Amino acid sequence: MQKPEDQILLPGVLDAVRWHTLQGHMLIIASNQGGVSAGYKTIAEVILEMKYCLHLLRGIQSA
Repeated sequence: MQKPEDQILLPGVLDAVRWHTLQGHMLIIASNQGGVSAGYKTIAEVILEMKYCLHLLRGIQSA
């Protein structure tokens, strides 16, 4: 089973999110989680993964 810390940002994502944030754009995250319906993970595990991804993006507004 994956851990939330296994999530990584792809190259360029942080810069792109930072740019859009500085432009005043509202960013929305949508995630298709087929692993939940397939029984590979629970919705609680997905929520932890998403929270970790948001943690990786924290501080972009201060750039």
